[in-house]
Amino acid sequence: MSITPKNLPKRTRVLSKDFLFQEKHALTDTQIDIMSYIFNAFTWAMKVDGYIILTTKKFGSDLPQIGQKTLDASLLELKNKGLIKTKLIKIASWGNVRVRGVEITVDGMEYNSSLYAPTHEAIMAVYQDRIDELMEKINILEKDSILESGDLAPKNKAVEKIEDEEDKAVISKGEDEAKTVISEGKDEAKAVISKSIDKPEIKLESLEDFVKRVRNRFILTSEAICNMVDGFPKDSTFYINSYGKLSISNPNMECFQITNPIQINKFWRWLSINQHRIGNIIDLNDPQILLKSLQNQYRGIKINIANKERWINDIILIKNSFAVKIKDKNGTIFIISDFNKKPKLYDYDACKNYIDGLKDIVV
Repeated sequence: MSITPKNLPKRTRVLSKDFLFQEKHALTDTQIDIMSYIFNAFTWAMKVDGYIILTTKKFGSDLPQIGQKTLDASLLELKNKGLIKTKLIKIASWGNVRVRGVEITVDGMEYNSSLYAPTHEAIMAVYQDRIDELMEKINILEKDSILESGDLAPKNKAVEKIEDEEDKAVISKGEDEAKTVISEGKDEAKAVISKSIDKPEIKLESLEDFVKRVRNRFILTSEAICNMVDGFPKDSTFYINSYGKLSISNPNMECFQITNPIQINKFWRWLSINQHRIGNIIDLNDPQILLKSLQNQYRGIKINIANKERWINDIILIKNSFAVKIKDKNGTIFIISDFNKKPKLYDYDACKNYIDGLKDIVV
């Protein structure tokens, strides 16, 4: 007899990704994860006036591998692409606090969250759109009088090959064969365009290659990779142990290997964004260094104070403690103060907790 497990983590277990949707709108893996999560949230999230309520805190709980800045940037990109809308929603039952509301637009509703494979025709339609784009770029290059006739000759052949092979792909009964033929045509067209404009194609480093590169650098020396990583205790130092695994140590000289895959993924994604921190160990006893860290994390972010939008203008140092300067929508700048109108002073952790608490209810 099976026993229902208790105290399961309150996370979304499955994200159904629509890869055709991802290709059509040129979304990153993180952006498609968030889009999938929003669709999933319709089954359980609170709804107000057509908007579902998704706070930053809830996102962080369900998608802990996505950092705060990455989340904000991804939501903004989805919004700019016209796939979602966001606004502040006042929740009476929560003391009239304003929280993030998300609505999926008409274009965003094209997302297919069903757990089945797309049809051959749907796949072909996506690749046809890609080929049409390449054809348009080639036609533009053909009309450019600056290009020499010798450069245009091989390009025309590439166009003919794309058309011929695309016709074969359309009538082909084998989906794998059709995708292969079109993929080859796309790669050749890209190469021709790259050669015509005399600009080499830039290949971005994958996260997997980045991890291998950093691991190979530090596994032989046992030197520390970095410390003060967002989402981990600030006094934690990261390194690669002799088995090639990501490990962590603290000031008490306690060392252990990280086995939680979510924490591992979170660390490597953070480090790939903050590559300037590789090999850089921050002195936690230097207030100026801690100040710079806070400024880099929070300058310019949007927060909410008393149901009003504000922005972090700066963080300053006063008597080795930190004070927060705020800017309103009119550009007026003021320091967070106490009842005696004196600047509120925080230590490093308290300052982070204060600002993070204001971010949880921001669009």
